[in-house]
Amino acid sequence: MPDTLKVIPRIRNADVEKEEQRWRDEQVDIANNNAQRKAREQQLAKDREEGVARLKQYAKERGLVDSKRNADKIAGFIERNFDRLSETNVDATIKALQYELEWHVSPKATNIEVWRPGDLLPDNPSPQQLAQSAIEDVIAYRERARMLGRK
Repeated sequence: MPDTLKVIPRIRNADVEKEEQRWRDEQVDIANNNAQRKAREQQLAKDREEGVARLKQYAKERGLVDSKRNADKIAGFIERNFDRLSETNVDATIKALQYELEWHVSPKATNIEVWRPGDLLPDNPSPQQLAQSAIEDVIAYRERARMLGRK
């Protein structure tokens, strides 16, 4: 007959080890969830910052009036159609609402077209647009400008 007093501690130790491993796994899961939550919060803050900067850019460069009416329309549209304020969502919102918003200049006159990397460079690209473009696009722009007698 086996000595039951020697077997029982081994069983208990195995249970304790399983419980300790389960606890360690839970701690790792908690740490991973916290890291993911923090990364998500940082991304949301970055997106919001970029969205606000884009709105300021529209006000400065395109004549978007900084008014409560415009703010309410833009905020309402973003809340109904998107999950957050971001540069891309602001661009889509402005394009959708361009004729409903107040402008210092008519939006027809400003012809809101948002340039994105990969698009054909405009006739007078900014240094940022040149820096974000593929080398082939910059070469094509320079060739086009040379043929038109510019720089």
